[in-house]
Amino acid sequence: MRRGAIIALALALSAVSACREDLRGGAACPTLCPGANVVVRDTVFDGAAVLRLDTTIAGYSPFSAATEFLIATGTNTTPQNTLDVRGIIRFDSVTAQWDSAGKLVPSTRAESAYVRFWFDTLVTKSPVNGPITVSAYDVDSTGIDTTTAVLATLYRPDRFLGSATFTPGLRAAPTGPQVDSLSIYLDSSKINPHLTGDRLVRVGLQITSPGPAWFNIIRLTALGTDVPSFSYRPTTDTAVAALVNAPNSVTPVGDTTLLAQLAEYSVVVVGTGSPPAGLLTVGGLPASRTYFQFNLPSRIVDSTTIIRATITLTHLASPLFAPADTMFMFPEGILSTGVVTDPGKNALFVAPSTLIGIDSARVFPGVADTVNVEFVNAVRRWAGRGADTVQRVIVLTANNEGATPYVASFYSADAGVPASLRPHIHIAYVNPVNYALP
Repeated sequence: MRRGAIIALALALSAVSACREDLRGGAACPTLCPGANVVVRDTVFDGAAVLRLDTTIAGYSPFSAATEFLIATGTNTTPQNTLDVRGIIRFDSVTAQWDSAGKLVPSTRAESAYVRFWFDTLVTKSPVNGPITVSAYDVDSTGIDTTTAVLATLYRPDRFLGSATFTPGLRAAPTGPQVDSLSIYLDSSKINPHLTGDRLVRVGLQITSPGPAWFNIIRLTALGTDVPSFSYRPTTDTAVAALVNAPNSVTPVGDTTLLAQLAEYSVVVVGTGSPPAGLLTVGGLPASRTYFQFNLPSRIVDSTTIIRATITLTHLASPLFAPADTMFMFPEGILSTGVVTDPGKNALFVAPSTLIGIDSARVFPGVADTVNVEFVNAVRRWAGRGADTVQRVIVLTANNEGATPYVASFYSADAGVPASLRPHIHIAYVNPVNYALP
């Protein structure tokens, strides 16, 4: 055997012998000898004992959905299970000139006018794949035109522009999302005055269905594909190409963020309702968030190594949703300090997942069950930091917030809630390990 190989073998045997000695000697070097005994301690707290505050923050704007907006209806008999969410698409700068024999001339009529929008058939809900009828209305108005009470009155027969019916699910691909479109031809006699006047074509959409139904319309994107459009031909000559217009808003002047949001948005005429006393909600319409502020013992958070932190919530079933309906919640830490004390404002300072990564939690809104929310990374971030630096808070938000009717309702830690239904917090930890050599 070569001399180098003999030396290598001797070193390897020496290392094995050292580790065996440490194992026999106890837990002196658990990192070097993974067989060392490390005691994991578990404790479960009643939420009433360690939640300084648990509350629902409601009323998040339906204008804020980034990629799509919702249209929905519900026909259940009880008010809390009725749903009426309508949509508005603004075309506030309609092209009013066209090329006639090399000259630009004003448009005076709208031939074959229609609005087209796109949606994903696999996330469209209808009763047993039944038909959904989408009706379009002229919702142009004067004055304050984002008030729900005012806008809801504009969906009436004298403003009716046209309708179309489709059956979702029948054209869906076997796997993956299937983007589909629907075109609604509009009454040109009601479009012409806008074309020759204010050039504001604002289309309100409302759906009717034999049962609860909804779908998400894809919003205007930077790519300019699969987005709503308003088209018309300025002449009866079918050889003339249609003029196509993308959504845009010209009001309110001076607010670029709201201008972009009001190009397409939802009008929540009847939402999923406010939570009754003793309940917490996530999602719904208008959207809600649940806010948890923890008061866990410092001897655990600051003086041990946390390996698990779970809050278990008891969920109530909603009759508006089928057992297979699924929503995802995102538990998020916050970045605000103790200077900000208002929960509604705190809930806006959610930390990016790259800073505090917390796994999402799946909920079946139509099923009564318990839901576990893991937040160990948030607890680890709290360790050794005072409340004036990082507040010990997590916020539960809904996936696609404001663009889905799904809502999860949980029992709170209120004293009037039975202990078995209140939130429970499970913490698993190990005491600090001494890494010094024996």
